[in-house]
Amino acid sequence: MLHRLLLLGFFIVSACGDDEVVGPARDLVGTWQMVSESSGSFDLENIAVTLTFKKSGKLSGVFDAGTLSTPVKGDWYISSGYLVMEVNIGGIIDVTTFEYTIEGDTLTTVSYDGTIEVYQRQ
Repeated sequence: MLHRLLLLGFFIVSACGDDEVVGPARDLVGTWQMVSESSGSFDLENIAVTLTFKKSGKLSGVFDAGTLSTPVKGDWYISSGYLVMEVNIGGIIDVTTFEYTIEGDTLTTVSYDGTIEVYQRQ
């Protein structure tokens, strides 16, 4: 009996390793392109913002303004139901927490200041 419990424990630990995103967070995995944002900070006619959430918890992306492209690298995770992104954008480190919803292929984030960003899955 003890042998079976130890074996079961091994499988549970193996199946719950940190290399796999589980729960609602797995819906974030993939590439998303910003289609709107409420603050007016981005001229989306001339700037493309793309983010890729990897199941490893890594985040990559780009702010592409045609002749100037700024890479985004960092990590992401879900904490208490919020999306947390720790990113390096052009040498500047930023940690931001967002409320988020996913409906089909649409990701909507709301930042602490109320800015709403909408992304489409690519």
